Amino acid sequence: MKVSIIGFGEFGKQILDYLKDEGFSDFLFFDDILNSISEFDAFKFEDYKNDYFNQSIFFVALGYKHLFRKHQILLELKDLNRKTPSYIHKTCF
Repeated sequence: MKVSIIGFGEFGKQILDYLKDEGFSDFLFFDDILNSISEFDAFKFEDYKNDYFNQSIFFVALGYKHLFRKHQILLELKDLNRKTPSYIHKTCF
């Protein structure tokens, strides 16, 4: 199953590292700055809505400066019946 990460800023890179540590290896990224993502499949930010990605699991990696947009995206993903699991790193308490 592909893991889709929306946002490839610092938070997106952290999420990538955490999920790699958990054994995930097949990643897709959605961001406006595609040229900074060379080793993974990358798509335009709004492409996550495309039916082609309906089998992916999604993590929205937008930081606190973009909470409103993050909330909008999560609602859209819910309306599209996409999988949006929670992730809590093993070092969190």
